Amino acid sequence: MSEKFFAYLNIDDPLVAWEVAIGRLRSVGVPGPDNHPNFVSLFLSSKLRDSFALDRPRWLKRELVLEKARAARHPQAVSRLAGVYMFTSMEDALRALAEWRIPGWKREYISEVQFFANQLTIADSDWITEDLFSPDTGWMDSYWSGVAKRKKPLLEALGIGVGQIQNRALREQAYQAAIRNWPGATNLLQRASYGFAEAHMEAVAQIRAHIGASDNKLILSHVIYMEDFTRPQDRLQEVIFAAAARGDFPTALPPDDQYVPDLREKNWRSQCQRCSNC
Repeated sequence: MSEKFFAYLNIDDPLVAWEVAIGRLRSVGVPGPDNHPNFVSLFLSSKLRDSFALDRPRWLKRELVLEKARAARHPQAVSRLAGVYMFTSMEDALRALAEWRIPGWKREYISEVQFFANQLTIADSDWITEDLFSPDTGWMDSYWSGVAKRKKPLLEALGIGVGQIQNRALREQAYQAAIRNWPGATNLLQRASYGFAEAHMEAVAQIRAHIGASDNKLILSHVIYMEDFTRPQDRLQEVIFAAAARGDFPTALPPDDQYVPDLREKNWRSQCQRCSNC
């Protein structure tokens, strides 16, 4: 059974645009053979790149302290490193964007999401906004327990699972952005969109971020899940043939088709020798 949430989906980020074009908001950490403990959310990977590009690793250190508190005392809660971030109402989504002063935010990037949760945590984001960098850590138990910081909390939903993006106009924008970013992957994007929407392939061509360490340096890399294309695709072929008959699916690959998005420019290696121990 699905629940309705609202998510801010920044399709100016090519990785986000790819997922939104498919119509999907799917976390890592969903139980199954495609799961890996070193996968992290695209939100986290974006924050990692930004924080280290600006030489501000303090944010990651505090998030890791918060994650340790979760694992030790609230293991039933959704990890902020793996879950997707949503809001319980449009009002809270708009309030968050205004209060957090996100540069260049756009109201049209908010979408309703029908989310099928394996695991869900509702928490008051004001604890994060106001206390993340506090030397005191006592507030962390309040955050993970769902305690409100004040009378009118700004609730965020952390989810493990998969959601269907309902904002059609945003999906169309994301699709145009994705094919501009990776014109050679147009055919794959089409197949993934139909596979997700009509063939119940919830992880098809999903971009995942992977975090690891080597030589005391943090390494962030990205992969795309292609296992669905190594198995029989009768149902996918059926929905694609139906789409082609309607005239809304390309019948030929572009001449320069490279098949998958080139994700190398999004990969990253820290320069700080201490980063892997933050």
